[in-house]
Amino acid sequence: MRQAFEPYNDALLVAERDDVVQRAIELLGSNPVISEFEVGAPAHHDRYLTFASGGEIMLRDGTVTAILFH
Repeated sequence: MRQAFEPYNDALLVAERDDVVQRAIELLGSNPVISEFEVGAPAHHDRYLTFASGGEIMLRDGTVTAILFH
């Protein structure tokens, strides 16, 4: 079971452009719905990638902070 989640665990706290994050995105599906927000002061840039599979990747300032499975 652990092997199934390793690509997702490895993607935490790394940049969106990193290969391991791109692999996790491929595993969740393609063409995510992207929501973007500026939060706090000083502002942080939050991005949420929501996939048809029900998965979601949350990023803050370009770094993966969470991967959710629904």
